[in-house]
Amino acid sequence: MSPRFRSFALRLVSTNPKAQRFSSWESGEIFPLSSRILLSGRHLREVRLLPDVRTGRPLIHLALRAGAKRRFALMTRRHKGRILAIVVGGKVVLAAPIYAQITSGILRIRLQKTQHIRRVYALITGR
Repeated sequence: MSPRFRSFALRLVSTNPKAQRFSSWESGEIFPLSSRILLSGRHLREVRLLPDVRTGRPLIHLALRAGAKRRFALMTRRHKGRILAIVVGGKVVLAAPIYAQITSGILRIRLQKTQHIRRVYALITGR
């Protein structure tokens, strides 16, 4: 695994009552997550901090490697309707339903507080 993005993982929220529990970055909400890591930091091609065109606040732009892009498209098609969690540094930074297959290989993280987005970016990139 690339040490550059080692603290990043995508996992599904689990319905298993014995699933490992992770707390949310912003709210402290607890999420039971599948033990299977669907994608990890080694699947990331690029991570950038960009301004959100709608709000002007920063967001994290994540681009997947080619093989991971195909894998993510299949996974989002297969798990449509389930909740996908982005885990960084052992905390859930975003949990959202999968509404449709995602074929672009691009993920974006938006958080309420600018200092949180900068901290998450630093955890993912090591900067």
